[in-house]
Amino acid sequence: DEVVERSGALLATAVTPEKTKYDMELYGSALSYDHRCFYICGRPTWVLAADFDYWRIPVPPNSEKADQITDTWRRVLLQYKAAGFNAVRIRFHWGFHSPSKGKYDFTGNRDVNQLLLLCEELGVLVIACVGPYIGDDVQGGGYPFWLIQRDHIRLRHLKASGVKIWDDRFAAAEGEWYDQLISMLVGHEVVTKSVRGRGCILMVQLENHLGARGALELPLALQDETRLLARMARERVIRAPLATNNLRWPGDFTSLAARTWVAVEKKLRAYHVIKGAYHLDISGFTVRDIADSPVDVGAVARVTKGDNVPMAALELYKPKGESTTGSFSGQVEAALSQGLSVLSLPAYFSMGSWGNIDSPLKCQQGDSGYSAVSADGSLSTDARSTRLVLHIARAFELQIASSDRVTSRPWITSASRPTVRGMSVSGLPSDAVRVRRQWETAATSTTRVQEQQDESKEDEDQLQMTLAAYVDGQSAAAADSELAFLFTLAGAPAVAKGHSFALTGTLGPRQRGIFISNFVVGSESGGQLTLVAASKEIYTRVALDLGVEVWICAEESIQSGQLFFDGECQVSGHAEVEIVDVDHARDRKFSFVIPKPGPGVATVIGESGATVHVVLLAQQDLDTLVVDYGSFDYEKDKHGETTGAMSAAAWGVDGILMTGRGSVELAQTRANSASSVVVVSRLQPQCCAGMRFLEDSADSAYHGHQFIRYYIGETSEQPDMAVRG
Repeated sequence: DEVVERSGALLATAVTPEKTKYDMELYGSALSYDHRCFYICGRPTWVLAADFDYWRIPVPPNSEKADQITDTWRRVLLQYKAAGFNAVRIRFHWGFHSPSKGKYDFTGNRDVNQLLLLCEELGVLVIACVGPYIGDDVQGGGYPFWLIQRDHIRLRHLKASGVKIWDDRFAAAEGEWYDQLISMLVGHEVVTKSVRGRGCILMVQLENHLGARGALELPLALQDETRLLARMARERVIRAPLATNNLRWPGDFTSLAARTWVAVEKKLRAYHVIKGAYHLDISGFTVRDIADSPVDVGAVARVTKGDNVPMAALELYKPKGESTTGSFSGQVEAALSQGLSVLSLPAYFSMGSWGNIDSPLKCQQGDSGYSAVSADGSLSTDARSTRLVLHIARAFELQIASSDRVTSRPWITSASRPTVRGMSVSGLPSDAVRVRRQWETAATSTTRVQEQQDESKEDEDQLQMTLAAYVDGQSAAAADSELAFLFTLAGAPAVAKGHSFALTGTLGPRQRGIFISNFVVGSESGGQLTLVAASKEIYTRVALDLGVEVWICAEESIQSGQLFFDGECQVSGHAEVEIVDVDHARDRKFSFVIPKPGPGVATVIGESGATVHVVLLAQQDLDTLVVDYGSFDYEKDKHGETTGAMSAAAWGVDGILMTGRGSVELAQTRANSASSVVVVSRLQPQCCAGMRFLEDSADSAYHGHQFIRYYIGETSEQPDMAVRG
């Protein structure tokens, strides 16, 4: 066997965090990050992922042609996109590609390059988990059998339980795997390739559950493992940020424990018991229940030496059981409210019966109803709730991804326009409401952030300052109870019980809610409409024109609430309006928009002409709401500025995709002669075989609007219907 250079003092001194860290200065214009989120070409971005195990996906019989395999992958990836995810975590399986020593297969359903090209085409970001160990849910942890069977090699340098001694031969085998795999990854990194503006690989995860700390969680483990993998990745020209996924989540530790940990490590280093600590760019963690165990961001930073990096839950599990917190939707909402900007959900899509390389333990346990999406693509109630949460996150990602938590310390005291600076909910404990504030203006880079920090605070009120309030009402069992949402305006003294004005609303079936304040539609040159506050959840936004958007919400019996706009607005359709004053708000008028019961469409026109059409969906329509997440680039206004709104949405279908040719494609997999499809878009899709376009549908609650179009299936057997514009 080939022998690589030994570990110890040489490796520890040659491989330091500074020598393997991501080069922000060189690649920051394409990809940067801080403790809030990632910035892709300056655009704030959440990484919302689920595990995509390509080696578990069965290919059709006799599918020797590459396009047949690609079509299979495409259908599965479109399921992920339809579920609301913008990224996947791909665990590259060493054993799947290497049947025997020295032999590697990257053809057919093992064609990594083709898979990454497909992700770029569909606009799916990738967390590349290169192993070599990828998890205990796979036979041998992903190692090839020829390596496992070699008794003289210590896998993961493990001699006995909890005891590791460096093994040169195992390190050489890891290098062989990296030689084969990484050469196919480097051409697809976000920082180096331009496909619709960028490649797909956002970050590279080395190993999994390596355990950088030993007994009693002290820093006594063999850190040279991570050093060597990082060095090999950089030597093979990986430029993306490097991450690792630790088994324990330091956020569970108290601040005292975290400080004690740091003190103990300092003593051990002073007495030369350990060498200098090593860490990668991003330290990810496995989280079992983030809803019941909130993150202590300060403790995480102290433990991981994370100076200014995003918090990442690379394996975010839901707790098993029937508890109300035991849902994927609850875990995702809790993660976003606590400031995590990277998350991946293992086993969200049921793949337990896909392929035959699961670990015996998992085969024995089965899915047990854990997965949110079944192997045939059917969505559970939890998956539909999670999709709505992801829709909200992506609809307002531009405004709230780069956000900080609002504390009791006032962050803004005055503004040139009505601006909410704080929010609470009557009847709920203070820790049930987490308010996060937008930090920077849209599409600005981290360089601009630093400039803003250095500038005078006089310009602070020129920022949009969008707020997102995450409300958890489970402790009060407030699903159907009407709550009072209390808002405080900057520059307007609190006049009643510490707030400026109040809205009422419910939290709906999830018993949680995400509510937006200080949101502006349009531009200063073309006219603006400002949403001051809302107790109504806005699930997605579709841009029709500059200053004209469609907001999709639930009808009142599902989740009731109001919208509070600045100025005297004209309101027509399925809502009523009251023009009101707010004490001490500089004699301004406000429009209090109250939706009517049942599904329908309400139109709100501001004083400048900026318009919002509020579509209130019935439950059966909300359950099938899908949004066009077809590319990396979101809708832009006439000046080329990204608005964050989407280009199309639909209900009654399983997926929607805006193609590069400007057409709209809808996916419908249910065989149903009565299948009807409703599309919201400024484009007018044309029919193809199996679909019939309706000029209007008089019996629909949404009829009478040009941006809403109707289609109906004409055949009883139509397994894959589509509409193309």
